[in-house]
Amino acid sequence: MQRVKLHWVLLVAFLGVLVLGVTGFLLTPGYAEGGSFGNRLASAVYQALQLFVLEAPSPDRPVRWWTHVARFGAILVTYVAVVGGVLWLARDRMWRIRARFKRDHAVVGGLGDKGFRLLRGLRAAGIPVVAIERDEGNANIDSAQDLGAIVLPGDARDPVALSRAGVKRAKFLIACCGTDDTNAEVIIQARELVDDSGPRVLRCVAHITDPQLCRLLQEQQLRSPGADRFRLEFFNIYRNGARVLLDEHPPFRVEAPTDGGTPPAEAPHVVVIGLGALGEEVVTGIAWRWARARADSANRVRISVYAPDSERRAAVLCACFPALTASAELALHDIDPAKPAFEAGALLADGRAPSAAYVCMDDDPACLEAGLSFFTATREARIPVVVCMMGVDGVAALLGSVTGIAYGALRGFPVLERTCTTDIVFGLIARTIHQKYIDNAARDGRAPGSEPSLLPWDELPEHLRESNRRQADDMARKLEAAGYGVVPLERWGAEPDQLTTEEIEALARLEHARWVGDRKRLGWRPGPEKDVARKRTPYLVGWDELSEDVKELDRNAVREIPELLASLQLGIYRRTDR
Repeated sequence: MQRVKLHWVLLVAFLGVLVLGVTGFLLTPGYAEGGSFGNRLASAVYQALQLFVLEAPSPDRPVRWWTHVARFGAILVTYVAVVGGVLWLARDRMWRIRARFKRDHAVVGGLGDKGFRLLRGLRAAGIPVVAIERDEGNANIDSAQDLGAIVLPGDARDPVALSRAGVKRAKFLIACCGTDDTNAEVIIQARELVDDSGPRVLRCVAHITDPQLCRLLQEQQLRSPGADRFRLEFFNIYRNGARVLLDEHPPFRVEAPTDGGTPPAEAPHVVVIGLGALGEEVVTGIAWRWARARADSANRVRISVYAPDSERRAAVLCACFPALTASAELALHDIDPAKPAFEAGALLADGRAPSAAYVCMDDDPACLEAGLSFFTATREARIPVVVCMMGVDGVAALLGSVTGIAYGALRGFPVLERTCTTDIVFGLIARTIHQKYIDNAARDGRAPGSEPSLLPWDELPEHLRESNRRQADDMARKLEAAGYGVVPLERWGAEPDQLTTEEIEALARLEHARWVGDRKRLGWRPGPEKDVARKRTPYLVGWDELSEDVKELDRNAVREIPELLASLQLGIYRRTDR
């Protein structure tokens, strides 16, 4: 709930004191006497107003109790108004002074829906936040301040505003302003301010509205190692939203092969309603997941798409992703989900009942209406229906309050709420690296959670999260050293190209050197045994002094690079320009 504005409180208090004062002066003998009632009322109002400037006449006779309340209430209202006004005039300087003392904090440029949700996630993680917002009437400013964030007025593209927010001392920078150009300008200005020789790493993320442009920028970022001091990532709510949506609400179940290794004869059937930016990402995500799950199957997942102008949009989508048609059969229907044919259940005309349906229309009310129409028309088929909405108010919040997907159930998926989180925006690759580390440790007999480095990501100490992020950052440098580049995968589900034994050994040495540097930076020292509390470890030695089982940990980290890139629909290739 928003805070009650001070000026509204003062206005109500002023009117209350004024009424009490006027009433008291009218009813007290000797005050406002003589003449008509209008003259007496005017005189009483004048005397009541004098209470606020401390010039009301002193009573020489008994007065009503509410007159005393008005006299002292007027003093209090005047005092609060003066002090509040001074503080309001000085608030910018006060916020700047507070921001000047921040270290290892996050700077958030723009407090729109995306920026505020990310700010809320940062504060929940205990990270100090300084936000920059140009619109002083933004309702999210009060909410951000309630969460303990400092909000500075200004334009995040302005180097002065970034300096006042302490970007040189910050740990994170999030650019979530209105347009891609604005976000890019924020990043450029921050890059100019950062000193590459400093000890801190500034991790920057910029929101890119176009999913295809975001994908290209992410690929480019992975192709070239960044500066040690400045790390840049890009995110898109539709692309990230589709990934989280399909993780939480799977489109199909991957069953074990039957008949001695033969996959099931029939591929699943999935319905996607709406082919906007989110719908396109959901379609490609379904096809990619089927390709990875059934790379050895000739069957293609059937995706029935219901949207206006679906054929043209699908043609553009297939041109961007040539591998899509190899794993998915698109059944396109140029139909408006608001039309009667849709409500009558025409979505089941493709022959077999879908395993899941996703409603991804651009307009929230229309999306909810289409989802309810489809759910009502296909209730007997017990199809899980997920309605994807940007907002979380009203029915969307009610639908989204139930987690998981149940057959025959209608579910809501609040895209912004589930996508604009620090864990999703910062370091998807780092999360994957950490999970693979836990899986490998479990195979070696080390139980998950048995030591700090084996805790789930949500419970992992920040310095260990940062270590995983640095390992993800270093992938580009390792591939560069081995003579590899990064390209989009041409065949989804195909086994990714692997590094040679010699390349794995050479890059494992680099990985160990990186790990040693990270530990020393965090204050670890050599010791006979690993002691997390005292920051001692026996592994701060050269590569040749390590045991084979410890070396294997670094080799595994290198071996998994192609698979990690494949999870982003990317692959490696041998460069010829070296």
